[in-house]
Amino acid sequence: MTDKHKQLSIADLDLPPKRGRPKSGNALSNAEKQKLYRERAKLRGVGQVLLDPFEAGLIESMISSHIVQLAVGDPMIDTYARIRRKVQRLM
Repeated sequence: MTDKHKQLSIADLDLPPKRGRPKSGNALSNAEKQKLYRERAKLRGVGQVLLDPFEAGLIESMISSHIVQLAVGDPMIDTYARIRRKVQRLM
């Protein structure tokens, strides 16, 4: 005789197993993955450029000569000027 008040669970049903890789239960969200990636990159020093004063001066002079050669209204003037300011801050 079966119990009328017994609750059934998924384990009691005869279902075929799900396809694919089973869930681990501790997966990271995309935001968490990106945060960990940035922390690892910061430890490795990715994105940092170290220049000695000679190299910074050489880059600054090369950029200055290119700015002189560009025509007025050329969109690259702003790009060169922005890079030049960043290099000057390194000097």
